[in-house]
Amino acid sequence: MTRRLSVLCLAIALAWACAGAPPAGPPPTPPTPAPEAPPAGVDDFRAAGVFAVARHEGAVLALLGLDAHTGRWADFVGYRKSGESAAETASREFTEETRGAWRSEVTAAALAGSGDAPHRVGAVRIYLVEVPFREAAQLAGLADLADTEKSHYCWVNLRALLASIDASDAGSAPSSCDGDGVGGRLRLRDVTAANLRPGGVLRQPLDRLVP
Repeated sequence: MTRRLSVLCLAIALAWACAGAPPAGPPPTPPTPAPEAPPAGVDDFRAAGVFAVARHEGAVLALLGLDAHTGRWADFVGYRKSGESAAETASREFTEETRGAWRSEVTAAALAGSGDAPHRVGAVRIYLVEVPFREAAQLAGLADLADTEKSHYCWVNLRALLASIDASDAGSAPSSCDGDGVGGRLRLRDVTAANLRPGGVLRQPLDRLVP
């Protein structure tokens, strides 16, 4: 009996060896790889721009632009293009949105070489830049560039702007606007107002400009 079982087992083993391995089920699905982290030293941002100030007649002024699509006033920020650094995106957006008025001053090289890192708001990078004063009406008279989205420009007294932000949750600039025929209070974009409020990413450096 034992001998018969041994012969039977040997026969089964030979049959499996000749037929190959038993049929297998579907191959397991490989795990989804985690997204690759950016290489060390690479800034994984989505947008960048410039908050511009100028000194004129003894006052510090902030430049705001009216977004033609939203009807709100804001600084000059836009989305990154493939391969751009934060300085390149900020310089390009500011140049486009101000119609090239500071094309030679606010370059990517100047921003990157200023020694001042951009202020971080989530995936957005904002450079605080002092520029030479140019009349707002002069900006509006320049030709649109390919991606210009601002229709009007306004210089606002920075001290008054910050005081207005502090006095109201509405996020608006004072009506005393040195702009191209703009009247009334300037309704700010929510993100711009948030950056200017106490605790906002731009508030501390701006406070130092108007002690």
